[in-house]
Amino acid sequence: MCKFLQSTAILLVCLILSACSPSTMVEQTEEIPLLSESVSEMLPFDFLLPDGYTAQYKSDKEVSIILDNQIIGGIICTGLDPICITDVKSDEVDSFLKSIAAHPIFVQYLATAWDNKLYVSLSLENIETGERQEQSHCLFESGKECFDIWIDRALVDDENRDYLFETVAG
Repeated sequence: MCKFLQSTAILLVCLILSACSPSTMVEQTEEIPLLSESVSEMLPFDFLLPDGYTAQYKSDKEVSIILDNQIIGGIICTGLDPICITDVKSDEVDSFLKSIAAHPIFVQYLATAWDNKLYVSLSLENIETGERQEQSHCLFESGKECFDIWIDRALVDDENRDYLFETVAG
């Protein structure tokens, strides 16, 4: 129980800190072909978006989440064995999270496993320019596959982030 409380406290501190940092690494897109409010046709789970949010199908393994014509997050099939997401010290999860960005982007994260999901507070920093981006990720299992839903913390409030995480991983 003490370990759970400690992990929860660390996650909360990271989420609070990440909410305070600006984001400059997400690129704005132009004339994005949008999908309906449900992207369950392409993913093996139901996924409804909050009002104003839309989705862009990028491949059979990736969907971008769009708000005001800007990518604010997404869902990807990770290729990870779903058993990995309950182990915060998994080498496979570590490799996946560190592969989210390439040099010169430095990746740091804090992960907490809870309710068969892995919640991750991820920090990306361009070591050449100093630009930073904070993301929230939730790795979850659906249809014997492991998916990652991620949200840019500077572009999505906590309420909508929680709604999106609950919708796909609930």
